Amino acid sequence: IRMPPWMNEDFSLIKDTPIYGNVLFEMKFDILNAFNRHMFGVPDTNPAGYLFGVPTYQANEPRAIQVTGRISF
Repeated sequence: IRMPPWMNEDFSLIKDTPIYGNVLFEMKFDILNAFNRHMFGVPDTNPAGYLFGVPTYQANEPRAIQVTGRISF
């Protein structure tokens, strides 16, 4: 069974901001599956089944955005 290529783009943005002396604030944005591309699972291969040829699940995760802040001293 042939499946379409796996297309999944992840991005990270990091900004370091000095606060005072050697105290540093880091802000990080992680964007997983940024373009929200769907990758469906392998379709049913049982020719006698009523779902023959129909994918029944999504193989990848939907878009997720994570924001993290960290203070280093």
